[in-house]
Amino acid sequence: MDLVRIERYVYRDVRYLKNYDGDTVDFLIRKNVDIGFGVVISGSIPIKVRLLGCDTFEIRDPDPTKREKAYKARDLVRSKLSDANKTGSIILKTERDKRGKYGRYLALVYLDEVCEDRSISRMLIDSDLTTGRFEEPIADDASQPEETS
Repeated sequence: MDLVRIERYVYRDVRYLKNYDGDTVDFLIRKNVDIGFGVVISGSIPIKVRLLGCDTFEIRDPDPTKREKAYKARDLVRSKLSDANKTGSIILKTERDKRGKYGRYLALVYLDEVCEDRSISRMLIDSDLTTGRFEEPIADDASQPEETS
Protein backbone atom coordinates (compact mmCIF):
# COMPACT_ATOMS: atom_id res chain seq x y z
CA MET A 1 0.00 0.00 0.00
CA ASP A 2 1.32 3.43 -0.97
CA LEU A 3 1.23 5.46 2.25
CA VAL A 4 2.29 8.68 0.53
CA ARG A 5 -0.73 8.44 -1.79
CA ILE A 6 -3.12 7.91 1.12
CA GLU A 7 -1.73 10.87 3.09
CA ARG A 8 -2.13 13.08 0.03
CA TYR A 9 -5.90 12.75 0.43
CA VAL A 10 -5.97 13.77 4.10
CA TYR A 11 -6.23 17.50 4.72
CA ARG A 12 -5.61 18.93 8.19
CA ASP A 13 -5.44 22.66 7.52
CA VAL A 14 -9.17 22.99 6.84
CA ARG A 15 -11.59 25.76 7.72
CA TYR A 16 -15.37 25.35 7.76
CA LEU A 17 -17.19 28.04 5.75
CA LYS A 18 -20.90 27.11 5.66
CA ASN A 19 -23.43 24.38 5.06
CA TYR A 20 -26.84 24.47 3.47
CA ASP A 21 -28.04 21.16 4.86
CA GLY A 22 -26.68 18.24 6.88
CA ASP A 23 -24.65 16.49 4.21
CA THR A 24 -23.26 19.28 1.97
CA VAL A 25 -20.54 21.49 3.46
CA ASP A 26 -18.25 24.22 2.11
CA PHE A 27 -14.65 24.25 3.34
CA LEU A 28 -11.50 26.24 2.71
CA ILE A 29 -8.36 24.11 2.39
CA ARG A 30 -5.16 25.99 3.06
CA LYS A 31 -2.06 24.67 1.37
CA ASN A 32 1.62 25.55 1.48
CA VAL A 33 3.68 24.30 -1.45
CA ASP A 34 7.47 24.27 -1.12
CA ILE A 35 8.81 24.92 -4.63
CA GLY A 36 12.44 24.79 -3.51
CA PHE A 37 15.14 27.38 -2.94
CA GLY A 38 13.46 28.33 0.34
CA VAL A 39 10.33 29.53 -1.46
CA VAL A 40 6.93 28.45 -0.14
CA ILE A 41 3.73 29.43 -1.94
CA SER A 42 0.66 29.69 0.28
CA GLY A 43 -2.90 29.59 -0.89
CA SER A 44 -6.45 28.59 -0.09
CA ILE A 45 -8.83 26.48 -2.12
CA PRO A 46 -12.60 26.62 -1.48
CA ILE A 47 -14.33 23.27 -2.00
CA LYS A 48 -17.84 21.88 -1.67
CA VAL A 49 -18.02 18.47 0.02
CA ARG A 50 -20.69 15.77 0.08
CA LEU A 51 -20.36 13.80 3.33
CA LEU A 52 -19.75 10.11 2.79
CA GLY A 53 -21.45 7.61 5.05
CA CYS A 54 -24.80 9.31 5.57
CA ASP A 55 -27.71 10.90 3.76
CA THR A 56 -29.72 13.56 5.56
CA PHE A 57 -33.28 14.67 4.95
CA GLU A 58 -33.94 17.57 2.59
CA ILE A 59 -34.57 21.09 3.91
CA ARG A 60 -37.37 21.56 1.35
CA ASP A 61 -39.12 18.25 2.04
CA PRO A 62 -42.92 18.66 2.13
CA ASP A 63 -43.16 16.33 5.15
CA PRO A 64 -42.78 18.53 8.30
CA THR A 65 -41.24 15.68 10.33
CA LYS A 66 -38.51 15.11 7.74
CA ARG A 67 -38.00 18.85 7.31
CA GLU A 68 -37.52 19.23 11.09
CA LYS A 69 -34.85 16.49 11.03
CA ALA A 70 -33.19 18.25 8.08
CA TYR A 71 -32.92 21.50 10.06
CA LYS A 72 -31.60 19.64 13.12
CA ALA A 73 -28.96 17.90 10.97
CA ARG A 74 -27.93 21.21 9.40
CA ASP A 75 -27.68 22.86 12.82
CA LEU A 76 -25.69 19.95 14.32
CA VAL A 77 -23.15 20.10 11.49
CA ARG A 78 -22.94 23.89 11.73
CA SER A 79 -22.43 23.79 15.50
CA LYS A 80 -19.79 21.03 15.51
CA LEU A 81 -17.78 22.51 12.64
CA SER A 82 -18.00 26.10 13.93
CA ASP A 83 -16.62 24.91 17.28
CA ALA A 84 -13.90 22.90 15.51
CA ASN A 85 -12.89 26.02 13.54
CA LYS A 86 -11.88 27.65 16.84
CA THR A 87 -9.42 24.86 17.66
CA GLY A 88 -8.35 24.06 14.10
CA SER A 89 -9.31 20.43 14.57
CA ILE A 90 -11.15 19.67 11.32
CA ILE A 91 -9.73 16.82 9.25
CA LEU A 92 -10.99 16.16 5.75
CA LYS A 93 -10.35 12.80 4.08
CA THR A 94 -11.33 12.47 0.46
CA GLU A 95 -12.00 8.93 -0.66
CA ARG A 96 -11.13 9.80 -4.24
CA ASP A 97 -9.67 12.83 -5.86
CA LYS A 98 -12.70 13.09 -8.12
CA ARG A 99 -16.06 14.73 -7.78
CA GLY A 100 -19.42 13.08 -7.27
CA LYS A 101 -22.54 13.21 -9.34
CA TYR A 102 -23.25 16.91 -8.61
CA GLY A 103 -19.68 18.23 -8.73
CA ARG A 104 -18.98 17.93 -5.00
CA TYR A 105 -15.93 16.22 -3.56
CA LEU A 106 -16.85 13.07 -1.64
CA ALA A 107 -15.26 13.07 1.80
CA LEU A 108 -15.34 12.01 5.40
CA VAL A 109 -15.04 14.87 7.89
CA TYR A 110 -13.51 14.25 11.30
CA LEU A 111 -13.07 16.26 14.47
CA ASP A 112 -9.70 16.01 16.25
CA GLU A 113 -8.61 12.62 14.88
CA VAL A 114 -9.35 10.19 12.08
CA CYS A 115 -11.52 7.56 13.75
CA GLU A 116 -15.05 6.35 13.08
CA ASP A 117 -16.73 7.80 16.19
CA ARG A 118 -15.26 11.29 15.57
CA SER A 119 -16.76 11.66 12.07
CA ILE A 120 -19.57 14.08 11.37
CA SER A 121 -21.38 11.31 9.47
CA ARG A 122 -21.30 9.04 12.54
CA MET A 123 -22.63 11.86 14.74
CA LEU A 124 -25.56 12.42 12.36
CA ILE A 125 -26.35 8.69 12.26
CA ASP A 126 -26.13 8.38 16.06
CA SER A 127 -28.48 11.37 16.40
CA ASP A 128 -31.04 9.67 14.11
CA LEU A 129 -30.90 12.56 11.64
CA THR A 130 -30.22 10.56 8.47
CA THR A 131 -32.25 8.66 5.93
CA GLY A 132 -29.54 6.00 5.79
CA ARG A 133 -26.05 5.41 4.51
CA PHE A 134 -24.83 7.29 1.45
CA GLU A 135 -22.68 5.91 -1.34
CA GLU A 136 -22.79 8.08 -4.45
CA PRO A 137 -21.37 6.79 -7.73
CA ILE A 138 -18.50 8.81 -9.13
CA ALA A 139 -19.37 10.81 -12.23
CA ASP A 140 -17.16 10.40 -15.27
CA ASP A 141 -17.19 14.14 -15.95
CA ALA A 142 -15.98 16.17 -12.95
CA SER A 143 -17.11 19.41 -14.57
CA GLN A 144 -20.81 18.83 -13.94
CA PRO A 145 -22.50 21.74 -12.13
CA GLU A 146 -23.37 21.59 -8.43
CA GLU A 147 -26.97 20.63 -7.71
CA THR A 148 -29.36 23.42 -6.89
CA SER A 149 -32.13 22.45 -4.50
